[in-house]
Amino acid sequence: MLNGATEGVRQSNGLELASGATVNSLIGAPISSIDEKPEVKVFKKKYSSEILCACFWGVNILLGFENGLYFLDRSDDGKLYSLITRRRFAQMTVIEGQNILVTISGKKSRVRVYYLTWLRGKILKSEQSETKNGWMNVGENLQNAVHFKIVKYDKIKFLVIALRETVEIFAWAPRPYHKFMFFKCFSGLKYRPLM
Repeated sequence: MLNGATEGVRQSNGLELASGATVNSLIGAPISSIDEKPEVKVFKKKYSSEILCACFWGVNILLGFENGLYFLDRSDDGKLYSLITRRRFAQMTVIEGQNILVTISGKKSRVRVYYLTWLRGKILKSEQSETKNGWMNVGENLQNAVHFKIVKYDKIKFLVIALRETVEIFAWAPRPYHKFMFFKCFSGLKYRPLM
């Protein structure tokens, strides 16, 4: 039965290779889908200050400036929305599975977690975004962060933060906590953390 099926393919729209194998030639696929290329949009914008960091949030982009956090909407004409003002953003990462944005921001270089639903509310200008606090600092009195990295190990997400003199590790605690909790601290290091 298999030989009869391959014979039918050879006779219709199939291509026969030298080894006797048969390759079907995209029967039923529209010709336009073969030649289509993904659409790439280019936005030319001039910014008044330097972009310090950026990350994707879905298909859109979050931009961190010396004076705030902005949302670049990549649909339509590339509108720029101001989300947070008067705060310096040095590094950021979106973790969509936990619905959070982790940043190093502010004058004291604190590690702060913003909830994406709160930021989405600011874009859509909903009333709940003004009343509820949509962020929290990671760690008590944690300042002077140089760099952070999200590491996943054995189904647990860790936030590893390099400070000027120490390295601190926080573990993600799911509901009901829904935040990073202190795990371990490495102080008195022989070498200072470098980026």
